Amino acid sequence: MGGTGKTTWLTRDSVRSATDSCHVLFVSAEDGEEDYQAKIFNELFTTGRQNSPSLDPATVAGRIHVLNLKGVGFKLVTELDSCLVPSKDATRLAEYIQLRFPKVRVVIFETLS
Repeated sequence: MGGTGKTTWLTRDSVRSATDSCHVLFVSAEDGEEDYQAKIFNELFTTGRQNSPSLDPATVAGRIHVLNLKGVGFKLVTELDSCLVPSKDATRLAEYIQLRFPKVRVVIFETLS
């Protein structure tokens, strides 16, 4: 369901978390890094700056990361005995995130099945 403001809310929340020194990772199979950079820029220079004038955009942006899985064909869940369970891809992804993004404390999954 598009157009309901999910990404706007998630972007705003990620900026708020990054302002509090938390590293955030967006995992998406739809939007690329440039798309998120634009969304974060817009948030930093509109709502973010109004709510926190001392905000350093470069520092905050450096705490928000993007992992683009577009075209990878990743499945996070699989069915086992009529139940959905984490797939092997999900386990590999979790291990990769821990190695590649060790400072990340919040992971946001968008548009993955």
